Amino acid sequence: MRIVPDSEIAYINPPRTATKCIEKMLQEFTGNPVFTPSHKYSGHHTAYAPKWKEFHWFISVRHPYTRCVSIWRRLVEHAPAGRHKAWKDILAKRRHFEDVLLCDLPYVQEYWQYMVCSQFAVGVPRVDSVVRQENLEADMEQLPGLKSGIKIRKRKRIHHVSKDRTPWHKWCTPDCITFIQETFAADFETYGYTRDFEAVKRGEYAA
Repeated sequence: MRIVPDSEIAYINPPRTATKCIEKMLQEFTGNPVFTPSHKYSGHHTAYAPKWKEFHWFISVRHPYTRCVSIWRRLVEHAPAGRHKAWKDILAKRRHFEDVLLCDLPYVQEYWQYMVCSQFAVGVPRVDSVVRQENLEADMEQLPGLKSGIKIRKRKRIHHVSKDRTPWHKWCTPDCITFIQETFAADFETYGYTRDFEAVKRGEYAA
């Protein structure tokens, strides 16, 4: 989570939804400091305080198909903060996307359930705006308190570069697709994402 007190903006940032890029945009286009109220889960934890109730609350999201592959890539290339030993043991035997996604260990199943974007908005007074990674610049332009410079120049994406160059859709088997549709059902419905896998491969994300 990120807070821009001087601009009265509260940003909910599920993992792998362009947090670093959005944080930089908030700094640049408000001209005000951006704070991380909780460093739990590498700063992705949502820590609500009543003094922020009237702020403009927004969340960044990403299509569940591409996001799950991105989360998996991050897992196998970097140990998750605070859970190094658990994931080290799990990933010693499971490295493939399907093996990690469909792992029947309770810890892994709970992990994927926690990764649902809408889970990060639990406990906040409301969500005023949604910023979709696929439509980042246009959605950011709709936020209040930002200067107009966003649309003037193309933003350079800031992200953790993956070593894996395989197209994301190559990793998704029918079982993976079914699992994502069921586990992330709330994200498909809440944020208007299509379940049509072939459409998403073509870059068509909206339902």
